[in-house]
Amino acid sequence: MKNWMVVFSMVLLVSCKQQPKQVLNNITGDLNDVLVVMEKETWQNPTGQKLKEILVTPYMGLPQDEPSFKVFQVSPMDFKDIFKIYRNIIEVRINTKLDSVKMGALNDVYSKPQSYVLVEGPSSIKILEFIELHQTQILNFFHNAEVKRLQESYKKTVSAEIVNHMQKNFGIKITVPANFKLDIQKKDFTWMSFESPKMSQGILVYRYAYTDTAQFNLEHLVIMRDSILKMYVPGPAKGSYMTTEKEFPTHFEPSVVNNEYSVWLNGLWKVQGDFMGGPFVSYSFLDSSKANIICIEGFVYNPKEDKRDYMMQLEAIIKTKQ
Repeated sequence: MKNWMVVFSMVLLVSCKQQPKQVLNNITGDLNDVLVVMEKETWQNPTGQKLKEILVTPYMGLPQDEPSFKVFQVSPMDFKDIFKIYRNIIEVRINTKLDSVKMGALNDVYSKPQSYVLVEGPSSIKILEFIELHQTQILNFFHNAEVKRLQESYKKTVSAEIVNHMQKNFGIKITVPANFKLDIQKKDFTWMSFESPKMSQGILVYRYAYTDTAQFNLEHLVIMRDSILKMYVPGPAKGSYMTTEKEFPTHFEPSVVNNEYSVWLNGLWKVQGDFMGGPFVSYSFLDSSKANIICIEGFVYNPKEDKRDYMMQLEAIIKTKQ
């Protein structure tokens, strides 16, 4: 789910008619809540169950499964004011006058900043086939909407110290909330964190020389990650240090834009010589000089508790990089 923006195919996506401009209420609901508007009979049949299965797909890169979204369902008859201002809505309609299924996506239909998807088709079976085919677009649309909301909220309270440090030391702009503090500042390594009594979020930024595109393969990225973290991220026990958990697959998502490589990784970290661990997400790219690889990484330590929302917060911060 690392697309910077969701692009629905013009053949498959039908634009919903924009609503007249009006004063909209703010959205309700928690981060990653989705409201499904669908007849109860359809919700209970394979079409509704498939849609629910898609929306609760396990969030990538967590040590224990957590659903991508928390799902609520209401019937069209009950879809009134209190529900219309929900943050994420997917409405499913059966219209026997249609020959095929159509899907549209809009923002700020009944509230702001709202994300709304309408799926309309001639039968329950046709809709089932359609959502199976387009489940990635649906998930990405709501995921990216939540990331964007987080980024907008972070703009309201920014750590000027961290912003200035990142611009001066690494030549990049990144929006980091004011509740993060700088822990370590080295020439090629920075560690910043937000600590609460039970949970810790860390952001690491490090740089090393770029010589070949092979440095963007998974094996090399993990080797460099482990060597740098061993130097700079010690664990609580003497001689312990952060490293990559090799018993869990690390998701690798490369990208080439204008002949420039970048890679997203999602995986698990652990402390060698201790019992700490958790999820991480990282983004590696070339700096403006194309002489160095810069990696921005976020990790969470929240033992025995959910981690999805904290990881999404870190993803949102990383994606503000300019």
